[in-house]
Amino acid sequence: MRNQAGFTLLELLITLSILAILMGVGAPSLVSFSQDNTLVSQTNNVLGTIRYARREAVKRNTNVVVCQSSNGLVCSDGSDWSKGWIVFSDLNRNGVYDAPENADAIDMRLDDQIIRVQDGMEVDYKITSSVYGKDQPLSFNSSGYLDNSGDISLCDERGDDFCRIILVELSGRTRTQSVAEKVCSI
Repeated sequence: MRNQAGFTLLELLITLSILAILMGVGAPSLVSFSQDNTLVSQTNNVLGTIRYARREAVKRNTNVVVCQSSNGLVCSDGSDWSKGWIVFSDLNRNGVYDAPENADAIDMRLDDQIIRVQDGMEVDYKITSSVYGKDQPLSFNSSGYLDNSGDISLCDERGDDFCRIILVELSGRTRTQSVAEKVCSI
């Protein structure tokens, strides 16, 4: 008679029970890990746009504005950036994108130009900005300095304990930090 190798039904049930317990313990931490990574990714996306706008202002030697926009064509009122934003050159320095009269013949020396459009974020994210406590766009001058400093907060459905804030200084430098007070209400 040959020896047969294999699992008994009892060994299989014990192994599956241990696997189920480990999955029950590990799954919530995997979800939290995924949410943390997504929040960091979204923060880096906004941070990259701000840094890009600063570089473009210096490169183009003109004002460049970053503002919230739900349609990708004009700045929206309010402070909610979760529906998207635009970066545009602001030649007349009024903080508003002025569409050229003739879209077929844009004069880059006279007409504002949309440089970058960012679509809205995932539904469960809230991105709000505060520039000196007002709902204003970020406007970089040709030296890379901001006309108005402020901050942008990013939160997900987990609330204030997991929010990130991007601080934008008058010098144009940016940094991120965790939230110390209540800033989001999702």
